[in-house]
Amino acid sequence: MLHLEDDVDLCIMPLKPVLDRANSLGFDIFNYHINVTDLPSEDDLKKLKAIEDIIMVGYPNGLWDEHNNLPIFRKGITETHPNIDYDGKVQFLIDCACFPGSSGSPVVILNEGLFSSREAVIAGDRLIFLSILFAGPIYNVEGEYL
Repeated sequence: MLHLEDDVDLCIMPLKPVLDRANSLGFDIFNYHINVTDLPSEDDLKKLKAIEDIIMVGYPNGLWDEHNNLPIFRKGITETHPNIDYDGKVQFLIDCACFPGSSGSPVVILNEGLFSSREAVIAGDRLIFLSILFAGPIYNVEGEYL
């Protein structure tokens, strides 16, 4: 099914039947599901700082751990506030090592141990699903941003 917006190319694939079949054949496939509890509420988004530590999981430049069949984890920060539309669009910017092949990678806030919020320093863990990476800057051979 095509998306209503021409510039959206996100695809969703139901994996439960695939995982169930693999399991029935004796394969134990590692996977992590983003749960409803990982999605931020409007209140959660308002409490975020403009600069948050983020983790992106994916396959930049086709890199992955072939032996263990695992993706690559990248660390970065938010460049703009995730709850404020950037440049009039429902999006925000991150500063992370994103390369071709990173599109479709989940972007999450992951804090473990001590981390600061707008109100206090917190001891504990926090996982918040923010978005899916969909684009990056493109430069021509003269170094000009396109």
